[in-house]
Amino acid sequence: MSKSLHTVAGLRALGAVTRERLTPLLDDPSSGVVRAATPGSTRALRPDAAGCTPERLRDRAAADRPRPVRVAARRLLRVAGHRGPTG
Repeated sequence: MSKSLHTVAGLRALGAVTRERLTPLLDDPSSGVVRAATPGSTRALRPDAAGCTPERLRDRAAADRPRPVRVAARRLLRVAGHRGPTG
């Protein structure tokens, strides 16, 4: 397990999951880390999803981003009630 995966697990165990701590992990080169930060229905970031700017999430949902990053961004857009990647 990578150090970043341990970090996500530790933050959850401490009840310290925040947008500020997990948002940088959306850009992690490891797909496992991105999935850990936004599992299933974005459990980790759901409480703070509305605070993520739609522009930043749409940028991450662009076709040139790695698939796990795109998927996580689209999930967060949906959970936050923002429109999809194209508007």
